[in-house]
Amino acid sequence: GDYYDFTVDTGYGEIEVKPGNITTGGHGGAVVRWLVPTREKDSASNVDYFVVVCEKQGTRYIAGNCHGGGKNFKFIDFTNKDYVGDITYSVVPVMLSGVMGREYSIGKIRQIDRRTEFLRGS
Repeated sequence: GDYYDFTVDTGYGEIEVKPGNITTGGHGGAVVRWLVPTREKDSASNVDYFVVVCEKQGTRYIAGNCHGGGKNFKFIDFTNKDYVGDITYSVVPVMLSGVMGREYSIGKIRQIDRRTEFLRGS
């Protein structure tokens, strides 16, 4: 069939992301929170999803993505639940048009060893 590719201007401006807090959840991984203040010209409703980036031991990678509506967002990092050490998180908004916004730093957490049993060699 025929198709036509076109661009739609949603009229959004650059959004602003405010860091929330990073805590440790009951599953052992980090719970990362942030919010997008609502304003007339740049609303969270124009965000399709956020890419959550984490850095540990000097290496950056994508920890996952976060969809949602409204202005408050939360990402639970199950991939690093057994990691011990510092992890720094940031988010990159991806708009409905596919355009990526700038990267916003959310914060850092130090995860500790939660094992209560230690194996001892003989």
